[in-house]
Amino acid sequence: MLKRTFATVTAALVLALVVSIVGAAQVVRQRHAMPARGVTLRAFARALDLTPNQITDVRSVLTRLRTDAKAVIQSDRIRQEKRDELLRLRGIAKDDIYALLTSEQRAKADTTRLVDRLLSARKRHGALLRVLSRLDLTPDQKESARSILRDSAAQARAARQDSALSPEAKRARLIAIRQSALDRIKSILTADQRHKLEQWLSSHRSGRGVGARGTGEI
Repeated sequence: MLKRTFATVTAALVLALVVSIVGAAQVVRQRHAMPARGVTLRAFARALDLTPNQITDVRSVLTRLRTDAKAVIQSDRIRQEKRDELLRLRGIAKDDIYALLTSEQRAKADTTRLVDRLLSARKRHGALLRVLSRLDLTPDQKESARSILRDSAAQARAARQDSALSPEAKRARLIAIRQSALDRIKSILTADQRHKLEQWLSSHRSGRGVGARGTGEI
């Protein structure tokens, strides 16, 4: 009798362990079903099946975040204060977006960190714009840089929407577009400005020197 009870308990424990492992594996698959990178509002809306009203409200939150972040970056605050305020604004925007979602949408957003990725994607050239803003660009350089980045964004958008390209081809195309934009920007800089940009690129690639996300202005 004792042996039978022990066997039953052991079997129950093994079954519970298997179920927990399978559940964990499903969560991992869900989290890796979509690359952990920024998403556009369109992709965000499609992934969560947002209503038109929800899309409008989320867009308003993002617009407000961009406006507020721009004011912070252009303020006379010290760097750490700017970083802290940008993080605070991002947190508010995240809470506001979650408040617009249904419980089912929130659960789905959590599995792939969709809200964080949406906020991360709001300014694709944000980090580069911030470093360019510190290079004392001339008015002509600023206009050239803006033109290059606008052109790069348009090319990237077209590549993402090109259904004829495979995922691998899209990634290769986007990498080529970014590299081309960077090369074109370098061509309009002075030797000293290029040196400073290269220093930033080096620290950026190694994961250092990247502050809070926000909207840079040049």
